[in-house]
Amino acid sequence: MLLQLRSSTELSAHLVSLMCCMDERDRVQKKTFTKWINQHLLKVRKHVNDLYEDLRDGHNLISLLEVLSGESLPREKGRMRFHRLQNVQIALDYLKRRQVKLVNIRNDDITDGNPKLTLGLIWTIILHFQENVSSDEAVGSEEDQGWLPLFSSDSLVLSPPLLWGKGKMSMSQRNTGSMCAENRRASVAVC
Repeated sequence: MLLQLRSSTELSAHLVSLMCCMDERDRVQKKTFTKWINQHLLKVRKHVNDLYEDLRDGHNLISLLEVLSGESLPREKGRMRFHRLQNVQIALDYLKRRQVKLVNIRNDDITDGNPKLTLGLIWTIILHFQENVSSDEAVGSEEDQGWLPLFSSDSLVLSPPLLWGKGKMSMSQRNTGSMCAENRRASVAVC
């Protein structure tokens, strides 16, 4: 074990600290992804309030893909679970046709509002479509850009801002993505 703890009290305190950091990270990622989606959905006069709830029926997900790709996608009009599952599947199939690698993300995960897999899906969409965004079209104002989420081997982590259109970071920016242990007082959890 990398960290030797002297007592069960220290272990408990360490676990509570990690859980707090993870909760903060998820909250920041949800807020960041929601802003990114809303910036694009504005073009079709739609809005997402709760990322996990508002993507469950597949309509906003399909609308986002239509805005990003410029293509029109079919959709189911009903409100039953079957229709919601079908709409999410339409979006997932479209991404697969574009050679977007989706690992362990199923239509029922998004329809059920699974937070981790919803964040993972949106991050995958961001990575795929960011190359199509011009460097002049940054996400919001400078103060809105904040810390952007990135994947690590086991979870999403936060990384310093980068231009969405460029999609490139320096090594120093990549190395600052996991500072939770060193910087517990940071206003934004970066673990």
